[in-house]
Amino acid sequence: MEHYGEELCRAGYRVLPVVPHEKRPGAYRSGKWTGLPSWSDHCDRDTTPLEIDHWAGWPGCGIGLACGNICAVDIDV
Repeated sequence: MEHYGEELCRAGYRVLPVVPHEKRPGAYRSGKWTGLPSWSDHCDRDTTPLEIDHWAGWPGCGIGLACGNICAVDIDV
């Protein structure tokens, strides 16, 4: 998140924090990762720079994209 979150946000993508080594949106609170409540709301609104700054401080935070306006194919080869 700290390296690419802002750049993806500027490019128009709706960014989500992802639990390290997993494929699910997450939140880091009180020293542990939990699920990110209402993560699908991010499909309908832009990610704010304040959110990116906050998430960039979460240890090992991955990046997910809310696919409200994009489609993608995940091919594990």
